[in-house]
Amino acid sequence: MSTENDERSGRPKEAVTDENIKKIHKMILEDRKLRLICIADPLKISKERVGYIVYEYLGMRKLCVKCVPRELTIDQKEECVDSSEQFLKLFNRNRSEFLCRYVTINETWIHYGWTLECGLQSPACRHLSGRDEPNPKRGKTQQSAGKVMASVFWDAHRIIFIDYLGKGKIINSDYYIALLERLKDEILKKRPHLKKKKVLFDQDNVKPQIDENDDKIA
Repeated sequence: MSTENDERSGRPKEAVTDENIKKIHKMILEDRKLRLICIADPLKISKERVGYIVYEYLGMRKLCVKCVPRELTIDQKEECVDSSEQFLKLFNRNRSEFLCRYVTINETWIHYGWTLECGLQSPACRHLSGRDEPNPKRGKTQQSAGKVMASVFWDAHRIIFIDYLGKGKIINSDYYIALLERLKDEILKKRPHLKKKKVLFDQDNVKPQIDENDDKIA
């Protein structure tokens, strides 16, 4: 009698291999609504192992029976590397031309707040003869604060424009489409030298979770 575990197919350590990760990734890209059991059966591994690979290694999760990126997926990471290499080649080829055409965007939260004073304002003005007068009383102070999402577009010269996400609005495909259309108009108006040139637009942000309008943004 042996206390060692016998080898068998589908064990956790054997299931998580580079080959299985690539196969699962390919199957999901072909059909994002594919059930985990339908992936597990042909690979002869457990459904739990498939779910583990999808979540931990591919960085995806099920949303409305469809796999979408949880963070940066393998594809998105590869796209970032490819685009960075292409930009680097263009930059080294002609730096001034590259900087003339390069436009990028970043999104950030802007926190704002202000203080409102009721009644007498500060500092208070007093007559010189009234040095012994008691200091005037201040009114109550009220604090108001909030935050807003700002999308900033800029190039090597300066900021092209800033878009502030309106209250109650969400970032989705329609928002991005309208934002990019506005970018085109702003570039034509503020960068007329780019009218007949191809703009090198670098959007180093994860796209919103979209499907039917994906081709409009890509």
